[in-house]
Amino acid sequence: MNQTSLIEPTVIQLSGLKKSFTQLRAVDGIDITINSGEVVALLGPNGAGKSTTIDLVFGLAHPTAGRARLFGGDPRDAIKVGRVGAMLQGGALLPGMTVSQAVTLVASVHKIRYPFQRHSTGRVAPRSQNSASASSLAVRCSARA
Repeated sequence: MNQTSLIEPTVIQLSGLKKSFTQLRAVDGIDITINSGEVVALLGPNGAGKSTTIDLVFGLAHPTAGRARLFGGDPRDAIKVGRVGAMLQGGALLPGMTVSQAVTLVASVHKIRYPFQRHSTGRVAPRSQNSASASSLAVRCSARA
């Protein structure tokens, strides 16, 4: 079996997706299919429902109506097995957090444990033939933070 046969063509499918909060309708009937390899941006003013839609895609909220599918199934199932991930809206580190601590934190929430090694300096880097370059990258990122 080759790698391309392992890739599912439909990654995200939203059908008649709606989400209301009391009197506010945050998402009003989205229908979209996003296939493997496509890049999509959600654009709109504050309050347009972009973040709520993402919450629905990842199963962090339940739709009022309609359906969100991720890799053909329930979004929470795809997350449980580590098929998808998301990052915080702000790209900065939390105040007082080092790059090493951020990498350790993110790695700790994955069901599939990725091989990391801690250097004598306390830095964390992926285990690979390029560990030294990964470590120096973390140092460069830390210097910018």
